[in-house]
Amino acid sequence: MTLLRDKDKDIQLKDHRIKQLESVCLSKQRRVEYPEKNVIYILTTDDHIKRRTYIIGKTKNLTQRLSTYNKTCDHTVVHYRECKSEEDMSTAEIIILNKLKDYREQANRDRFILPDDKDVSFFTTVIDQCIEFI
Repeated sequence: MTLLRDKDKDIQLKDHRIKQLESVCLSKQRRVEYPEKNVIYILTTDDHIKRRTYIIGKTKNLTQRLSTYNKTCDHTVVHYRECKSEEDMSTAEIIILNKLKDYREQANRDRFILPDDKDVSFFTTVIDQCIEFI
């Protein structure tokens, strides 16, 4: 009986310690709400900025999509544009990824390396032009 109580106390202490460590380590950022639907986005992290790497993708709900990315580290939205429909969003993404294929970091990944002689407007302009075209 005493052994069981000791184990319970030990578990409670460890649970408390885990909660303390989580509060220290986990990001407490407020979640930014993006009301737009069917968007093409550019994301990056502090580490990716140093390597001039950007993630380009599509999502129906950017707020929800960021919660998936931000489990590993905080991603910053650099640019996003809303499309008229889900179909337009999918079409725009295909065109954008095809136009930027020479800058792809690795095959089958939607990470792109910004050329040294360009700034991020190089990517944002491609996105804006493609969405406006559609």
